[in-house]
Amino acid sequence: MEYVLYAGIAIMGVAIGVFFGALPLRSSEMNDRQQKHSSLVGMIALGVVAVLIIIGQDAASWIAIAALFIGFGAGKIPVLHRALIHRWPYLKATPGTKGKGQGKGSGKQGRR
Repeated sequence: MEYVLYAGIAIMGVAIGVFFGALPLRSSEMNDRQQKHSSLVGMIALGVVAVLIIIGQDAASWIAIAALFIGFGAGKIPVLHRALIHRWPYLKATPGTKGKGQGKGSGKQGRR
């Protein structure tokens, strides 16, 4: 029965990791909806790992953490990343929606 738990946790972890890998890395390139969903899914992932640790499922918690990293890495593979964005345009980066004038070369002069 515990192998079913491990498999379920691994599948869920990879799916969440791929979701995070498909989202833009910079929050300045995310729209409000993406930021809300990113926070929600992150809290779910954290909650699952915390519950697994609390109930003594150490192997399952490590599997969840490893699956999150593997899924994130898979989501950043360029071919898969483009396919995910093509399939779900919601995941596409929206540059310039937030943080305008905050980076280098923004034209603002600092104190000298």
